[in-house]
Amino acid sequence: MQPGKPGGKLIDREDYFMAQKYGLFNSVGGSPAYADVDLANMLSLITNHAGYVVGYKNELAVTAGAGFQVIVDTGGAWLGDPPGWWYINDEALTLDIDAEVSGYSRIDRVVLKLNRNSEALSVTAEIKKGTPAVSSHVAPSLTQNSTVFEISLAQVLITGGSTAIVVTDERGSIDCEQIILNGTPDAIEESSSFELDYKHVGKLVNCNSASDIEITIPSNATKPLKSGVNTCIAFLRVGAGSVSFIPADEVTLRAPYNANKITVQYAPCTLTKIGTNTWLLAGNVT
Repeated sequence: MQPGKPGGKLIDREDYFMAQKYGLFNSVGGSPAYADVDLANMLSLITNHAGYVVGYKNELAVTAGAGFQVIVDTGGAWLGDPPGWWYINDEALTLDIDAEVSGYSRIDRVVLKLNRNSEALSVTAEIKKGTPAVSSHVAPSLTQNSTVFEISLAQVLITGGSTAIVVTDERGSIDCEQIILNGTPDAIEESSSFELDYKHVGKLVNCNSASDIEITIPSNATKPLKSGVNTCIAFLRVGAGSVSFIPADEVTLRAPYNANKITVQYAPCTLTKIGTNTWLLAGNVT
């Protein structure tokens, strides 16, 4: 079957294979054999929840570009309610950020937006602009209903009067969970002390350093990492340096005999979120 635009109209092959692709929507004219929500319900049996696909291309990572721009890297995602609409970006995408002329600061979001309104029928990467404030500026809330559904890839801090922006990854967070469809995701290597981030969730973290590494476990209020419990991260002590886990304020670390370190070089362990601010350390730990 040839790919088509909303409305069932055929399009040229070269027009279809653009950077951003998405689907599926109702055909227009006549009685379709299916509705888009029927396919979405079927696919949701596989996807289970909305989020970006771990291990596919460059996982829709967002980075700061030149001036007031961000770059959305290649990758894929599922989104919607039910989460059965797909999105693929196979070419780095540049999005423009508005400067803040008020002198205050604001937070924008880089979102994937599913729009099932008849005049739109699309899934696109967009900038959702926040509201400037003297202090306590917050990211704009996401719309998530059966017609419009957004997930956040990153937050962008714009400081009034500044020419620089700060990008904070939100993939793997409560607003953009992970979907692992391509088997075991790539490992991440860390060579110095670090705080757990969204990028670590569901992956193997190779701790590779001759010096000691401390891994800080953030509080749920600071960085929830995922919407619920059972978030799991695997660790492997590759280097000779010790690897220890340091809970932030409000965080409780559970482990046999109050262990908080990986025992020896080449030993593995897992860290699992078992409560809002409670984590379980298990494996080769001491």
